[in-house]
Amino acid sequence: MTRTVEEVARMLGNEHLDGDSDLQKVLWSPHEAEVRLVEITTAFAQDAQQDELLPFRFAPHPPKVPFPTVVAMVGTGLGKQIEDGTSPLPEGWAPLQRICGRFQIPEPSPKATEIAALLERLVVAHEQVPGKLDRIALALKKLSAEPALRPGEVVTSDYKEKGPLYRIMEAIYNTRGDG
Repeated sequence: MTRTVEEVARMLGNEHLDGDSDLQKVLWSPHEAEVRLVEITTAFAQDAQQDELLPFRFAPHPPKVPFPTVVAMVGTGLGKQIEDGTSPLPEGWAPLQRICGRFQIPEPSPKATEIAALLERLVVAHEQVPGKLDRIALALKKLSAEPALRPGEVVTSDYKEKGPLYRIMEAIYNTRGDG
């Protein structure tokens, strides 16, 4: 199986995230023949002056990493500037995309709680009277069977494959109304 640069970038980002509790997020600069990652960490001292991105280059390591890889580890200060676009990227690097990271589950807002209750009623109503909303109701029922995240819990996420919004949309479009 041939892996794409993006697949290798996600794999490396998640491995680095799993192996380093100080690592907060991994950004990827798309390129057709090279994995380019910026890793934002809390391991650097807050008062450390870091005003440029210093990438480290690694040779390919087939079959797991068949592409040359460039990794730049930065502190949260420079990381924020990079994300805001106020710190320049190396020449030839594309705009960065966040591909994985840690985040804390927030307390649900009153509006979110209200929406969740409405969605739950939609699922119950659908079970009683099936109709036009088959795909949405079945997708929500499928998602409601998953374990809930608790407020305050810190989780890691591959934003494309594990993000809640992505899962909801995927479930809606992949669920058939025939049960």
